[in-house]
Amino acid sequence: MTETTEKDSNTYIDWLEEAISENYIKYYDYAEFTNKEEISNGSFGKVFRVNRKDSDTVMALKYPFNLTIKEIVNEIKMQREVDYHSNIIRFYGISKLANKYLLVMEYADCGPLQSYLKENFNKLEWNDKYQLALQLANAVECLNNEGIIHCDLHAQNVLVHQNKIKLADFGLSRKITDISYNSTNVLGVVPYIDPKYLNNIKDKSQPHKLNAKSDIYSVGVLLWQISSGHRPFYAENVEYDANLIMNIIKGQREITVKDTPIEYSNLYKVCWEDDPTKRPTIHQVVKFLKQIIFGENNDEINSLENKTELLQENHSQSIIPNLACMLSNNSIEYMMSNNSELYLSKLILNHLNNEVNSDILKLAEKLFLEIFNITDDMNILIDNLIELLIKTQEEEYSIKETNHFINHCISLSNQTSSDIFEWLKENQTNSSYIFFLGFFYFNEFTLEEKNDENAFKLISKAAKDDYPIAQVYLSIFYRHGIGTEIDHNLAIYWIKKAVNNESICGQLYLANYYGYGIGTDVDQNEAFYWYQMSANNNNKIALIYLGKCYELGKGVEKNESKAFEIYTKLYKKEDIYGYLQLAICYYLGVGTKVNKLEAFKLFKEAAEKDHLVAQNNVGLLYEYGEGTEKNLDKAIYWYNKAAEKGEIVALYNLGQCYRLGIGVEKDEIKALKYYERSAEKGHLDAQLQLGYCYDKGIGAEVNKSKAFELYNK
Repeated sequence: MTETTEKDSNTYIDWLEEAISENYIKYYDYAEFTNKEEISNGSFGKVFRVNRKDSDTVMALKYPFNLTIKEIVNEIKMQREVDYHSNIIRFYGISKLANKYLLVMEYADCGPLQSYLKENFNKLEWNDKYQLALQLANAVECLNNEGIIHCDLHAQNVLVHQNKIKLADFGLSRKITDISYNSTNVLGVVPYIDPKYLNNIKDKSQPHKLNAKSDIYSVGVLLWQISSGHRPFYAENVEYDANLIMNIIKGQREITVKDTPIEYSNLYKVCWEDDPTKRPTIHQVVKFLKQIIFGENNDEINSLENKTELLQENHSQSIIPNLACMLSNNSIEYMMSNNSELYLSKLILNHLNNEVNSDILKLAEKLFLEIFNITDDMNILIDNLIELLIKTQEEEYSIKETNHFINHCISLSNQTSSDIFEWLKENQTNSSYIFFLGFFYFNEFTLEEKNDENAFKLISKAAKDDYPIAQVYLSIFYRHGIGTEIDHNLAIYWIKKAVNNESICGQLYLANYYGYGIGTDVDQNEAFYWYQMSANNNNKIALIYLGKCYELGKGVEKNESKAFEIYTKLYKKEDIYGYLQLAICYYLGVGTKVNKLEAFKLFKEAAEKDHLVAQNNVGLLYEYGEGTEKNLDKAIYWYNKAAEKGEIVALYNLGQCYRLGIGVEKDEIKALKYYERSAEKGHLDAQLQLGYCYDKGIGAEVNKSKAFELYNK
C-alpha cells in the first residue's frame, strides 16, 4: 500500500468511525449475531443469514472482502440516498470482524430472483410477473432519480423478499468497470451486460463506458427472464463463454416465450436494442408498465405516481430566509417574522440560488412528455427543449431551477446530454442554437468541464443578435461576473434590451435591479411596477415579490390583505412558496387573524414535501408547543431531517438542544459540532455560540484566540 493510498484509506476509516460515533450509522456488535449461515459467495464478498441476540430477528451480514474501504463507504453513502424505497434492500448499519467492516442489511427471505423464479415460476400469473417487472423498474428509477447508475444488474443481485423485488449491490459500478475483460466475473453475467461494453473486448481504441442506458439493457434481459422463468441463453449448469459474448455483440438476443403479451415483449426488445439511443429511459419503462397493468387513464396509475413523487427526495431551499441567521434572538417570532426590510433584500439576493424541488421534475415530465416523440430528429428535440426552457424561464423558475428542469427533460428523452452537446457544436446556425450551447457550457451538462468563458462568448453573440432569453442571461452574467468582470451598468443595459423585446423574466430581473439598486438608483416604485408587469404576465416568482411589496409597503401602499390574497392564490396552485408565505401570515396575523393551528398545518405540509426551512420551522413549533402540542422528540426529529441536508438554522437549533439538553441527552461535544457546521455556513448566532464554547471550554479545550476570532467575525 502506497503512502497516498494509506492516507486515503485512513480518511475513509475516520469518516466511518465518526459516523458510527455520532450515531448517523448504527453499530452492531459482531458477538451478538447468532445462527450464522452462508447464503452467498460472490466476487465481491460473502453474505450470511444471521439472527441477532438469539431472537427471531433475521438480518443479512455482508462481508465485502474484495472491496476497499473507499468502495465500502461509497456503497454506504449511495445506499443511504435510496434507503427510503420499498424495492431496495435496507441498510441497517455496520459491524466489525478482525478489523474488517461488515454491512448489516435487510434479509431477503426468497433469495435471488433467479432462484425465486426457478422455484415459483409455475405459480406465477401474468399479473404477478407484471408486478415483479414494475417493482424492478421502480427500483432502478429511484436510483436514476438520485443520479446513481447500477452497472451490475443481473438475476443474482435482484433479490426477492415476501414475493417483492428488492434491489441490492448497487454501489459497485466502479468495481464492475475496472474488472478485466477475461475476468470470470464478467463471464458469469454476460447476458446482462450492455453489448457496447462487451465490444471493448474487440475494440479497445474507444472504450465504451457503462451508463444509464446500460442499465436499461440489463432491465430488458431481466424482464425477459421474468417472463420465461429461465436463465438467459444457457442452462443452469453451463458456464457462459467467449462465444456467447461474440454472438451478443453480433446481435443475438433471447427468443420470446410463447404466449408472452406482445406489448410486454415489445418493451423488453426495445430495452435491449444494440443502439443505446434507441433504448427508452427508465421513466418511460415505468410509465409503459403502468399502462400495461392499469390502462392509460386508470386512477390507480395516478395514485402510484403520487406515492412515488412523495417518496422522491428533493433539495429545495425556500426564498424565505430564516431571520435567526441574521438576528441575535432565537425566539420563534424572530424565526417566523417577515416584517423587515432585510427580508426583501435577502429575497432578492437569494432567489437565484434555489435548489431543485420535486415540483420541477413533475412539471418537466408533464410538459416534455406531451410533446416528445421517440421518432423525432435531433433538431426537433432540441427545438422543443429550447421552447420549454424559454417557457419555464418566463413563467415558472429561476435560472438554477430551469437548469434542473432542462436536465430532467433530457433524461426523459432518447438522447444523452453529450449527444445534444456534440450536435450543437456542429450546428451553430441560428441564435437559439448558439444560446443553447452557451447554456450547456454554463450548466455543465456534459463531461466537459464547466466553461463560463465559452458560455459568456456564445450568449453574448446570441444577445447581440437580439435574442431575448440570451439578453436576460447576459445581464445576469454581468451582474454576477460569470465569464467576465462584474459590470452593473451593462447588467441593466442588457436587461432593458430584453424587456424591450417583451421578455417576461426580463421584467422580473429589471424589478430586482430597481429594488436593490443594481446599475441604477434604488427605486421601489419602479420595482413594484415591473414586478406587477411580470406577475400580470404569469411569472410566478414575480407574484411572490408582488405579495411582499404589498405586505411591506414597498413601492405601493401597504396592504396586508392584498398580500394574503396573493399568497392564497399561490397556495391554491400548490406552489411551495405559497404554503410557506401563507403559513407565516397565519402565524403572525398578516392579512388575516392569527391562527397557529393553520400555520402549523401549512408548515407541516411543506415539510412533508421535503422543504428544509419548513422542516426546521415545524421543529420550532413542536419545541415551543405552538399550533400543536409540545413534543420535543418530534422537534428533534424535524431538526435532524433538515440538518441532514445542511439547513443552516436547523444545525444551530440542534447545537442549542444538545448544549442545553432539550429533547436529547446533554452532549456539549455534539453541540460544538453542530455549531461548527452552522457557523461554517455563515450563521451569526452559531459563530457567537462557537466563540463562547471555545472561550469557556464547552465541548472543547479553552482556546481564547479562536474565541476572539469568532467573536469578531
